[in-house]
Amino acid sequence: MDKTLEKMNEDFSVDIPKNKAGKIAVLLLGNAAPGGNNIIDGLLKFQLKRKAVQIVGYLNGVIGMENDKLVTITEDSFAPYRNLGGYDYLGRSSESLEPSQFPTLAESCKRNGITGLVLVGATHTLTDGARLTEYFLENKVSTKVAVIPATLDGNIRHNFL
Repeated sequence: MDKTLEKMNEDFSVDIPKNKAGKIAVLLLGNAAPGGNNIIDGLLKFQLKRKAVQIVGYLNGVIGMENDKLVTITEDSFAPYRNLGGYDYLGRSSESLEPSQFPTLAESCKRNGITGLVLVGATHTLTDGARLTEYFLENKVSTKVAVIPATLDGNIRHNFL
């Protein structure tokens, strides 16, 4: 491995102890797509291995984020939605996250102790995630951002996806 790639892996590696507390929030963006609920299911499976991690979600996407409407995601509350695809468990409101909304989201993450934010959506969401990550880094927001692609158009293609 060349030195540049080695340094990049060192800078961005995530080695979180299994007993470390955290709170992961899910924000659904874009059109409802197959697999949205399955992503939440995967986070709940992750939580089984990381008992100190809490999973929450913004109700109705960006509207929920703007109004700080978070719901705790539990096995019991999610059970009726398991394997149904779509976004109907949390809901969605808009296609994208606008840069003017980044300060509101940053404050919500700080106020609610969110250590990880998962954005779910299509191509716009990938761009939103990159811009939001830059904003968080520039403004010293400690919340880590991850984007999980979900699209009904089949327009996200890469060898690693």
